[in-house]
Amino acid sequence: VTGPAGQDVANLCVSANIDAGQGTDWLGNTTTASDGTYTISGLPPAGIKVQFQDCNSVGPYLDQWWNDQPDPSLADVVTIAPGEARTGIDAQLAAASEIRGTVTDGQGHPLSNICAQATTSTFVGGLADTDSQGHYAIRLSKPGDYRVQFVDCNHPPQYAGQWWHAQSAATATVIPVASGQVIAEIDATLLPGAAGTIRGKVVSAGGAPMTTVCVIAYLPNQFAIFAQVQADGSYAVKNVPSGTYAVAFLGCSGGDPQPVIADPSVPGVTYPAMWWHDVPLDLASTSNGGPDPIEQHANLVNVAPGADLTGYDACFGCGAVTIDTVTPGSDSVTVAFSAPDITAHLVARATLSGSVAGVVPAYTLACSSADGGAAHSVTGPATELTVAGLTAGSTYSCQVTAAVDGTVVANSVDFAAVIPRAETPGASSSAGQAAAGDTGVAFALTGAGSTIPGAGIGGLLVLFGLVLLGAARPRRSRGASTA
Repeated sequence: VTGPAGQDVANLCVSANIDAGQGTDWLGNTTTASDGTYTISGLPPAGIKVQFQDCNSVGPYLDQWWNDQPDPSLADVVTIAPGEARTGIDAQLAAASEIRGTVTDGQGHPLSNICAQATTSTFVGGLADTDSQGHYAIRLSKPGDYRVQFVDCNHPPQYAGQWWHAQSAATATVIPVASGQVIAEIDATLLPGAAGTIRGKVVSAGGAPMTTVCVIAYLPNQFAIFAQVQADGSYAVKNVPSGTYAVAFLGCSGGDPQPVIADPSVPGVTYPAMWWHDVPLDLASTSNGGPDPIEQHANLVNVAPGADLTGYDACFGCGAVTIDTVTPGSDSVTVAFSAPDITAHLVARATLSGSVAGVVPAYTLACSSADGGAAHSVTGPATELTVAGLTAGSTYSCQVTAAVDGTVVANSVDFAAVIPRAETPGASSSAGQAAAGDTGVAFALTGAGSTIPGAGIGGLLVLFGLVLLGAARPRRSRGASTA
């Protein structure tokens, strides 16, 4: 293995992998010697894909799959016969890019343990924390147009987060980064700000509390804050430093976070983990050591200093609301949708209460904006709803939910609606043409919230970072405590 100038690269991790149902499975690994050579022994006769990567973090070289490919889906397969010793599986690595800077307080004093995270509109680039001098360096595995956010990862947090340059997620300054380029002086001055809370309720289609679920506010790729669902179905992720997060719903029965969640009231029924608003969550490993919420189209949540956010609910086993048309007006949006199949809820409701008479869902159309537009919602029994009072010129993220007796039993995906300015006539578009989901950037792991039975918070961090996320190499974990 050599570097961009042909120099030998020592102490680099090399792993042999085989294709599996959801990505690749690890077969064996080693590190390169001082002259850049390596040997992986004891491999089965099979088609193998070889990965070259830094053993601790991204950089100073970009990860690579043989033969000179960025990900396993494009990697060439090395086919090994029984007893065969293959040679010549070499690599020349390109230099990683980097964003670096310094974080201080209002008096110019350096701040340590501040998370600095770089993201694009389509993927998470990387995360680093500041040292005792306030310095940080984010190594990036890909070129791109990045935005950088700063989050106080101390426990407890004391400073309000911000996006560079002293901006919000919606207005953050974009930093173009080319391959191998080092961008310096991306500095930040943080001011004091209170931590926030994310609250919600997690139930099954029958309305039973999903006490087997853990809720995680995730700032990839090393920092997350968790809480367990309580007996009434509620949860509260507390002590969340202000910033932009993905909210994940994972199983935590038996003390370990799980990608599959058991229904506590219906034996044998399980559900897959998901991001907030029913976005599928894939726990396959990435070069950053964890799932990428932006790449997986998760809806990201902005937590302002001291905010107490409510309504971040989830329903497992619920049906889907299908959006038919989205028609923006001068200050409104009208949405037509198809009634969901709530059979599963009705069966569960009959089991729990003995009656399904008079069950009519109440539909809610709710629209919120990341660019300053006023948020509004409307509730009614019809499958066409109009929400008014929206701000002209703003882009809204909307969702339709169906509820029975206050329990959400079905919902749509998020969809976009652009409210035209006064001089622009309203336009109708099909739901298939609407952009889905919120945009944003960022995520990280410190412990707060409820303690998972059978596992300490330190154990949770290790399991979340290494077992569930499938990291192929050790990852640095952060200290945490429970609230």
